[in-house]
Amino acid sequence: MAQHDSSRTSGPSVATPQANIVLPGEGRVIELGSLRMTVKESGGRTRGTLALVEFSAAGAFHSPPPHIHREHEEGFYVLDGELELTAGVETIRAKPGTFVMVPIGVAHTFGNATSEPVRFLATLSPDHYVHYFEEIAPLFAAGAPDPKAVAAIMARYATEVVSLG
Repeated sequence: MAQHDSSRTSGPSVATPQANIVLPGEGRVIELGSLRMTVKESGGRTRGTLALVEFSAAGAFHSPPPHIHREHEEGFYVLDGELELTAGVETIRAKPGTFVMVPIGVAHTFGNATSEPVRFLATLSPDHYVHYFEEIAPLFAAGAPDPKAVAAIMARYATEVVSLG
């Protein structure tokens, strides 16, 4: 005779959420020339509300053109090295422990402030801008990407190239 678990109720089963644990060195890597991006959370476990990526570079890297996001916020948290970040009219040399939140509509860009290694986290809220990086990565295979091609891809993600100041 089969035994039945009397503690279970009948009806549709409900999936139990699981924590997403990403250990050091883990995550999906996207190469952007000399800048390496490791996706720690793609947004798949946050209902699309947040993505978290880690950027690292051994030295200088191709900085994005100054731009404005129209559909997502972006945050930067420096782990190692110094990140030069321009947001609005302010430019800072962000050292480890510095956090900068860039709301929708604020022009910004970033680059390595020195020739030393730099490592920083970026939040993307909502998560869709991860796909921008997936699309732009092949442009780096041939060296510095064409600015017009970069701007066209940015436009597909509600991002506009602008001048600062």
